[in-house]
Amino acid sequence: MVAFQRNNENLLKHGLHYILMKFLQIGNSSKWDNQLPKLIHSDNGAIKLQKIISVTYLDGYRLLLAFKNGEKRIYDREKFGFDGVWEYIKDINNFKKVTLVFGALTWYRDLTLPEDECNELDICPDFAYTVSEPLIKS
Repeated sequence: MVAFQRNNENLLKHGLHYILMKFLQIGNSSKWDNQLPKLIHSDNGAIKLQKIISVTYLDGYRLLLAFKNGEKRIYDREKFGFDGVWEYIKDINNFKKVTLVFGALTWYRDLTLPEDECNELDICPDFAYTVSEPLIKS
């Protein structure tokens, strides 16, 4: 059982590493080798998930995120572009309508869409934490 648990932990750690690498399309993984375990694992090896407790529109495509761990970070959507379904929030008025749903950044596209069509865009809090920049107080 212990070996199985260790194998699953390694798979999870490396699986998340791979997903982050692919999503961010980072060519050199050495940048993330030391950071990823700090982002997703606590000192005792348990997975530490982030939770956004508030979101505030700043300017442009930037949001101020407050996390349950007390950190404040800036998420800049412009870094990721607006291809595909994300084109909806390229309209700054739509971008400003961000809300939190179960701790995820969420935008509702159109309340008149049929139930079987995708009506929301969301970004999980762990990803938002990973790609956002710490707020530097001046």
